[in-house]
Amino acid sequence: MASLTSTILSILIALFAGAVAFAWYTDTLKPIVVYYYTYVTEGQKSAEEKALDMMGESKLSYGLKDQLKRNKIIDNDGLNDVQDTLADTLGGQLGKGGLGEGLGKGLSKNL
Repeated sequence: MASLTSTILSILIALFAGAVAFAWYTDTLKPIVVYYYTYVTEGQKSAEEKALDMMGESKLSYGLKDQLKRNKIIDNDGLNDVQDTLADTLGGQLGKGGLGEGLGKGLSKNL
């Protein structure tokens, strides 16, 4: 009895795989894939922008802070503190409420 069940299940899986392969080959699934990809990427962009906005950041200010804090020039605690302070200051000026807020928003739209 188990062999009959496994045979039927194998046939159903093969038929399903064949139908999906045929649909993919004939571009029947292309609009669905394009819609899903667009939906997911737009959702990710929207969520990222909302999260950065809640933190008072733009993509540019957050990226600038992240790069300056991550890539240390010299392994010295005093210089690392200066570099972190510089990263916070520059990023803050390009974020919400900073002098370069407009520049930060404008350049962030292209990132």
